Amino acid sequence: MAETLELAKEAFATRNFDLAAEIYERRLTSGPDMKIYLALGDCYSKTGDFKKAFHAYTQAYKLGRVKPDQLKHLVDGLVDFMSTKGVELSLVPKMEHLDMFSCWTCRSLLVDPIVLPCGHVFCRKCLEKDGTKTCKKCKVVHYHLDLKKAKTNVVISGILDKLFFPEVNAVRLKTEGNKHFEERNFPNAITSYSKALEFAPNDHLLVSNRSHAYASLERYHEALADADIIIKLRPDWPKAYYRRGAALSGLNRHEEACLAFLQCLALDPMIATAKTALAKELHAILSPIEAGNLKQVELEQLMNPSPWMQLFSQREEHHLSAERIMRVKVMLKDTLVKAGMAEQNEPNAVKVTDLNVDSQQRCMSAPTSRSPSPHSSPCLSRRSASLAEDELVEGRTGSGRKRARECESDESHTESLIRSVQNKLARSSLAGLAEKKADDDKTSSVKNSEAPADVKETGRKPNVSLLSQDDIECSICSRLYYMPVGTACGHIFCRQCLDRCLDHSNFCPLCKSSLAEHLAERRQSVVETIEELITTYFSDQWQERKKSFEEEMSVLVNGGKDDQHEIPIFVCSLAYPTVACPLHVFEPRYRLMIRQSMESGTRKFGMCTATGNSEGEFADIGTMLEIRDVQYFADGRSIVDTIGGQRFRVISRGVREGYNTAKVRFMEDDPVAANDRDEVLAISKEVYDQSREWFQGLSMQQQTQITSHFGTFPRYDSENPLPPIGPNWAWWVTAILPLDPRAQVSIIRMTNLKERLVALKNVIQFLNRQRNK
Repeated sequence: MAETLELAKEAFATRNFDLAAEIYERRLTSGPDMKIYLALGDCYSKTGDFKKAFHAYTQAYKLGRVKPDQLKHLVDGLVDFMSTKGVELSLVPKMEHLDMFSCWTCRSLLVDPIVLPCGHVFCRKCLEKDGTKTCKKCKVVHYHLDLKKAKTNVVISGILDKLFFPEVNAVRLKTEGNKHFEERNFPNAITSYSKALEFAPNDHLLVSNRSHAYASLERYHEALADADIIIKLRPDWPKAYYRRGAALSGLNRHEEACLAFLQCLALDPMIATAKTALAKELHAILSPIEAGNLKQVELEQLMNPSPWMQLFSQREEHHLSAERIMRVKVMLKDTLVKAGMAEQNEPNAVKVTDLNVDSQQRCMSAPTSRSPSPHSSPCLSRRSASLAEDELVEGRTGSGRKRARECESDESHTESLIRSVQNKLARSSLAGLAEKKADDDKTSSVKNSEAPADVKETGRKPNVSLLSQDDIECSICSRLYYMPVGTACGHIFCRQCLDRCLDHSNFCPLCKSSLAEHLAERRQSVVETIEELITTYFSDQWQERKKSFEEEMSVLVNGGKDDQHEIPIFVCSLAYPTVACPLHVFEPRYRLMIRQSMESGTRKFGMCTATGNSEGEFADIGTMLEIRDVQYFADGRSIVDTIGGQRFRVISRGVREGYNTAKVRFMEDDPVAANDRDEVLAISKEVYDQSREWFQGLSMQQQTQITSHFGTFPRYDSENPLPPIGPNWAWWVTAILPLDPRAQVSIIRMTNLKERLVALKNVIQFLNRQRNK
């Protein structure tokens, strides 16, 4: 027998639940056993046959003492079936549309805002509580994020203080309430939360905190009312259903509490506290009744089955059908759908005072075989099977059953529900406040008729009149922020302004905090909240700022297109067409020049050799360089991989933002005449062979130094020996020849290919004679 049980355990461990159940059932033929019944219930829970699972657990409870933690497989089975079948959340209206002033974690007004490197803004406490370094919005992982060093963004914080003084005041009261709660002074905590809700009636976190405080005082009816409000405000928030389940548990409405905890786990199956609470409620349901009342209770349950037992016992099928799964999940689905419809139909968010009515108002589901006809007698008792089934489908609470009991015999079930909701609103102690708030909202909706749609949906009414352009101007350029970027020290600057400052120093221009990490990560993401604020409320000014920026960039983009446009000049050494030219850039002016070349999209600049000691003294012949790649160092320096392009002649010189510029005219080689082609080809092949022979005659160390900088010796292109800019190998040889820069400039200046090849031939012959001496 022991070997058989071991086989069953092994089958369960390998997920062969049917085999394990069969073994346990055979074992029970020899007599009842509490542990065997528990194991059998676990097997059925895993297969989804909850009718048999509940029967097995019930038998186990009759035979001995069962602890709630022994129902973990039942809990896992229910959570699994709630999470993997039924509602397709992709079909439900999205609840993630938030305005620019909301935190993407708590979905409330930003408090103590922190700007992440990706540009998204969150509350500090939300980031600390989350514990991960992944942005909730864009899913980017910030591996080097250190919240201890990150400071509150002073710009966003100041703007929020101006725009949302009432909600900021609510934050102060909420903090006060949290302090009272930590001190277990729950009455004062409730008072603080209630005062805060007068300033921020749509803050679901405030309602959640107050519900928790009510539950801590065992005032479960008030806790349940607040839980219903949270669900209306945030139907996609798991904690809302957890609060509801906790309140229902305190009221000993265990079946409804089970459903609430299941809804919580359907949204987030990883909440351990919800699983523990669900196990306790299941334990309360399955615990045996006192012996004296056993027969009476069993008869009552048989005549009037509870919603819970109805769900799992209405048919003789071994597994739950898709219809049954939908009946369990319909509350979650309908709550989300109704919330989405409310967002579309009501511009302003729902108010707490309006939500004191039963939050489980839902459209009627199609009647099942056990449901009464819509025209049948609606005088239903609390324990009526048909009413219990309707409550399961529509997600109504015990208060809904009480209202149904008060219906008159000549009313339909739907009409009675509508009237009961109206009665509850009239009875509510907050009804007067609800009426006042409704009037206020009508007035405010007129005043804010021009507010953006996303702000209307949250019900927030920013006092934009208190905001001036000075609040959104860069402290460096004193202009409206354009592509605003945030720093870890809590400041915001235009991206270009901050980059220019970091070219000269690694410290914040305002507070002098080190921005070495910002520089090392090359942060480029704009602060989304500030950019959206500017484009929404200062659109005209933003258009002017954008136009100014585009005009500045057009100067860089059009550089060199004609004689009227300047190109940036890197004064260093000579560069040659088609020849690689790696550069180590460390001077602030050239760091700016390289960055502007990249941002403008041209990726080009000119290179000239210096001809004097002053900044503006450089040769009148140069070569364009095209940036192929840039490798940045943590301190701002960079290695720029470039390759030579067109040659140019300088017409005039200038200076832009610290670096040299020039108006240029590009140079091209003269076409090779047809009668000279054979002669030029012969000279080209001769010079190539002589150049290769000279290069191979160099020492190995010299060859290595040359190839590490300029690349390997080019091959002779017999298919295209005379390209428009001249053979690549000829430019490569010119670059490595040990010539005075003035001589090299004279070769670059030549536009006649034959003359240039002859000049190279003379130089190489001279070098060979010198070597042979």
